[in-house]
Amino acid sequence: LGYSKNSSYHYFWKRCIHPNLTNKKVLIIGLGAIGSQVARTLVRGGCTDITIADYDIKEPENICRSEYDFIPPYANKTDELAGILWHISPFVQLSSIRHFATECIKFDLSSEYLNFLSEQFSEFDYIFDCSTDDDLMYLTDKLDLTSTIFNLSITNHAKVLVCGISPNHYRFIRHQFDTILENDALDLYNPIGCWNPTFKASYNDIAIMVQLSLRTINLMIQENNYQHFTIQYDDNLNLNVERF
Repeated sequence: LGYSKNSSYHYFWKRCIHPNLTNKKVLIIGLGAIGSQVARTLVRGGCTDITIADYDIKEPENICRSEYDFIPPYANKTDELAGILWHISPFVQLSSIRHFATECIKFDLSSEYLNFLSEQFSEFDYIFDCSTDDDLMYLTDKLDLTSTIFNLSITNHAKVLVCGISPNHYRFIRHQFDTILENDALDLYNPIGCWNPTFKASYNDIAIMVQLSLRTINLMIQENNYQHFTIQYDDNLNLNVERF
């Protein structure tokens, strides 16, 4: 006799994250160490409508702390991650974009084009900006959006995770990095597979921060109470979440 198991969405995702996130349209920008883990966690948590965006190519040195496989050694990040996510969940409606506002973020944009971008971004309910791109962060801060942006970034050596939430996420994040936090911007890693020097941290260091940040975001969505927050260790290596 054959063996069958009810694997419908209701049974498969009984322990998923809050429906106010799983039933919404989600955009994830930047599929590196942070963004690729955010994507996998949201899919495992039951999210069903996700768009992933990144123009970059996965290279071998990306493997050690991002959610990619070694083979093939070179691939578009969006293409490979999409395949990985589909293998996790057959229920996810997945789209990928290689270029999303990246060509124009360094230019002085007209009000008409800003309105166009506002409409494009507002097609999503939640946007996870994991790109660590200051220009993109500045641009999205200027847009008139109906969506909520969670901007996630980590200091060097993964000592602190900063989450700025729209509106005014740009000012909060810049204030944290420029005034409040100690961030060593000189002792960086220069891997082959990254377009810019990147922070030093292991997969484990990053995963701890990212998972706690997603738990915090899930609680805020459940409570409908959005606040900027930071996650950092105290002197006894306990992780603390501080909301602002």
